[in-house]
Amino acid sequence: MIGLINLADKSNGKPFSEEDLKIASAIANYASSVADSLNDYLELKEKYASVGKLAAGVVHEINNPLDGIIRYTNILLEKMEHNSTVREYLLEVKGGLNRIANITKSLLQFSHQVNCPSSRRYVDLHQLIDESLNMFNGKLNGSIKIEKAYKEKLSRILDLGLDHVFVNIIKNALDAMPSGGQLKISTDLNDSWVGISFKDTGSGIPSEYKERIFEPFFTTKSMDKGTGLGLAICREIISKYGGKIQMQSSSGEGATFTVIIPKTYLENA
Repeated sequence: MIGLINLADKSNGKPFSEEDLKIASAIANYASSVADSLNDYLELKEKYASVGKLAAGVVHEINNPLDGIIRYTNILLEKMEHNSTVREYLLEVKGGLNRIANITKSLLQFSHQVNCPSSRRYVDLHQLIDESLNMFNGKLNGSIKIEKAYKEKLSRILDLGLDHVFVNIIKNALDAMPSGGQLKISTDLNDSWVGISFKDTGSGIPSEYKERIFEPFFTTKSMDKGTGLGLAICREIISKYGGKIQMQSSSGEGATFTVIIPKTYLENA
């Protein structure tokens, strides 16, 4: 049992009808669903907080010796002949070390997002999206077309880490279009929500992966290109708003990620 709803006499003194029972049942079902969802969210939040604290400790213990190993590997590479077999082995070692460094960096970002309070500042949403796009100017070499459909006169929004969300989603979209394509970014506003949508024409996400893409450490990318923490961190950031990230995709037909944030986080809402 989740809870109990007690119904007293009707205000008009009449007996309860079958229709009253249906309405009461609907309210009880809805209340149960909300209570269940809240409980699941609190359990997930506690789980992420524990993982975040563990990650911070692990990163600290790994980074110190890792920095030394990478430094000495680079020194050895400088002393090796370019065509030597040993140098090729060292390059493989360096590649593996760089992967470890990328994982620890992602773990640190994850730990920071789940354990550190964000500064409360309001930002121009469209400017923040544009700044996130500017980080990829080197990859936007003309083969990928960017289309913007921004909602006019959108109020500033409270920033709890949105730049990380936008950068990650944009990066995933560009990685999905190695031969070129189109990325459409649009914003919208209704009575309750602010929506930010990223639609690409890339390779899409296979149906068997759709339920797992927000899991920590799950990735469809090769080992040297993804750690599987990006979207997990994005979901954690958006959960701070009480919002959500929706994904629509079909294999070979691109993907659309939509970030939905309650309107109450707009300035002067």
